[in-house]
Amino acid sequence: MKKINGFTLIEMMIVIAMVGILVSVALPSFQNMIQNNRLTSSLNAMQGSLLYAKGLAITGGQSVSLCRRDGLNGGTVCNNGMNWEDGWIVFRDVNGNGVIDAPVDTNGDGVFDCLGTDITSDCLLKMSDPLSPLLTLRSNGTIGNTITFNSRSFALNTGVFRLCDDRGVRRAIGLEVVPPGNLKRMADTNADGIVNDENGVNVACP
Repeated sequence: MKKINGFTLIEMMIVIAMVGILVSVALPSFQNMIQNNRLTSSLNAMQGSLLYAKGLAITGGQSVSLCRRDGLNGGTVCNNGMNWEDGWIVFRDVNGNGVIDAPVDTNGDGVFDCLGTDITSDCLLKMSDPLSPLLTLRSNGTIGNTITFNSRSFALNTGVFRLCDDRGVRRAIGLEVVPPGNLKRMADTNADGIVNDENGVNVACP
């Protein structure tokens, strides 16, 4: 008679216990990795929009701004009552006032487009979707509700964009806009476990 080998109940219980221990150890690390990736990709989106605005400002010879996006009306206008995590828009800002003014059809073609010849009119260039509801993206310094780059790609507003999740300030990351308009990822230069700006001031959440 052929003998059938298999696991005993005790052996199966040991395996299950070992798997449980491994999962309990690995799961927090995996969750942290997901949260870290979410923070990084979201800050990359803001940095990409800022670089996009800088590039268009110098190549187009006109001011380009970013502002907090209105959640209504298609989200194509600025709304100072919103936060940066609610999304933002990039727009040609002819007079550099940080507001997307009503467009003017200067060439009479009935089209207000940034690729056309209505070069004296503000127009929408790019629109960013809201970030994850688990994140907050706030700013300080003179950035406030808007940041504008002039035709020389100089930033008319400087300060910090700080991005946080529910883990608090020790997991926060940030992007600093420094004169004349350079973008700098924030680092923990004073080794206290919190990223800081070039003056050594730590970020705060939210």
